[in-house]
Amino acid sequence: MGKPKYHIPGFSERIADYAEKRVLDFVQFSPYHMRVSDGGYTAMDLWTTGRYFIVMTDYQETMDGNVAERQGEKGNLPIDNLWPFLDTVFFGADMTDVALVKEHQN
Repeated sequence: MGKPKYHIPGFSERIADYAEKRVLDFVQFSPYHMRVSDGGYTAMDLWTTGRYFIVMTDYQETMDGNVAERQGEKGNLPIDNLWPFLDTVFFGADMTDVALVKEHQN
């Protein structure tokens, strides 16, 4: 048996909140696995352990190829800097300063 995995408390709620505030699609496959997508250009799988996998990107179509494609990228999410990181995946830039809606920190 492997060691037990640590699941970040409230993680799926934070991701659902991000998707809602940024008008993205959110699907929760299980209590531990979810996907955020933007209608066909970018899709990202996330797990409550803090891992992510970028399923697909199509920056050529949405940003005229000015941003390098990130399809297949995987790693650990920067939990303390989550929304700006997700913004770079979905919008190609940190939207924190220009977005009207910010992450609510407890």
